[in-house]
Amino acid sequence: MAYLWHLSSVQFNAQTVVTGLILQGKLSYKNASSGILRNASQTIAGYFKKPFANKIIVVKIDEQVIETTTDQKGSFSFTIERDIENDILVYTSDQEEIPIHQNYPVFFKNSKTEQLVISDIDDTIMRSYTQTYLKRMFTTLFYRGHRRELIPSTNGIYQILLKKNASFFYVSKSEFNLVRLIAEFLMHHSLPLGPLFLTPYLSVSELISNTKDPAFKFKSICFILDRSKDLPVVLIGDDTQADMEVYTQIVKKYGRQISKVFIRQTNNKRSSKQTKNWNNLIASGVDASYFTNKDLETN
Repeated sequence: MAYLWHLSSVQFNAQTVVTGLILQGKLSYKNASSGILRNASQTIAGYFKKPFANKIIVVKIDEQVIETTTDQKGSFSFTIERDIENDILVYTSDQEEIPIHQNYPVFFKNSKTEQLVISDIDDTIMRSYTQTYLKRMFTTLFYRGHRRELIPSTNGIYQILLKKNASFFYVSKSEFNLVRLIAEFLMHHSLPLGPLFLTPYLSVSELISNTKDPAFKFKSICFILDRSKDLPVVLIGDDTQADMEVYTQIVKKYGRQISKVFIRQTNNKRSSKQTKNWNNLIASGVDASYFTNKDLETN
């Protein structure tokens, strides 16, 4: 038995990019009222699920039938040269429908947006304690999405950008194992919903050995921008990991298309590395703001 863990359809101009993740086994996920111990057990179990890897699948969209193959992570992706009007149905090669149970939106239309916002998630809009391993693990295991802390200063920036008719994309190094938590957080706090670009699904051994692609965030942002060449872009991140380095690379590649960069300062003082990264970002010539919870620059 197989099921869709996540499905997304994103329209870029006249193209639509369809992506999905298929796992093996029986779909089981409790609602937000589940206890913290059950949440911890479900989160841990999520790293022991087997991907529906290297399998032929059949995707039916309107009257079109597309045959494709999942990769070793159980993921698939393809592009069609039109918008999608109806539901996407996915089948095994034996014509058995692969079910999906997803509260987060599947379809993201090419609306009449005036700018794109590409935002990180952990410690940018959701408190995740990425710099403290034990606290990060405790928070991930025992706090469901609706209980995760919203960062008000970043939310303030979001609300300003929404008034300017912005469309949001989320690019995070968090793995797709945690997509339900992230989706629940975004919906619970009524944040702008946009496509989720997350690190491919990880097994428990891959999680322990930290096999994430260090260039994942850069490549994902390039994927979005290469399909959105006529729109100004705002980048939002924080100083806990590599956002400033990645955004500096993006500014150097895409130049004036990047209209603004916001970096959230997570501690009271900036380290020497953070100061160096900030200076490199400013040297790229982009308009940027290094903001704190108390001192927010939004102009």
